[in-house]
Amino acid sequence: MPAPATPAPARGEEPGLITFHRPAEVPAARTVRPVPGRVVADYGWVAAGEAGEHYHHGVDLAAREGDPVRALRGGTVRRVGSGDPDRREGGRDLGQFVEIDHGEGVLSRYAPLTDLQVKVGDRVEAGAVIGRVASPPPAEPGAPHLHLEVHAGGGSVDPKPFLDDGGGI
Repeated sequence: MPAPATPAPARGEEPGLITFHRPAEVPAARTVRPVPGRVVADYGWVAAGEAGEHYHHGVDLAAREGDPVRALRGGTVRRVGSGDPDRREGGRDLGQFVEIDHGEGVLSRYAPLTDLQVKVGDRVEAGAVIGRVASPPPAEPGAPHLHLEVHAGGGSVDPKPFLDDGGGI
């Protein structure tokens, strides 16, 4: 049975109008919580003070700098990089990140990382340590955390259904 997926909304032409993409089917697979911390920033539209609002394509999980980060699911490391992985105009600098392709159109992205344990092409199992939580990049001041994204069907989906209990500690 596919795991539930909440599609990312896109802004419509009219102010305040949100159009939802067709829900992505995400195949079921064993998942492991990347870090034990609770969700401290949700998926979706976020008010950004004077800068207006932006779409948060993942969730932020509470973590300490240096905590090990584990692969959500098994797969192949597709990309390792830094900055804005989607290269969007006005995109956000995530710091150093890792993307894992889980097959069937599903990938996960983790940032900001340090002490990477993987490189492009490596095969990882669910729960394998891929790196450690880094201090937040300058554009993301605040407490250390892990930013986790899940993409399926060509767009981001809410990662919370993939976390073991959705809560954390």
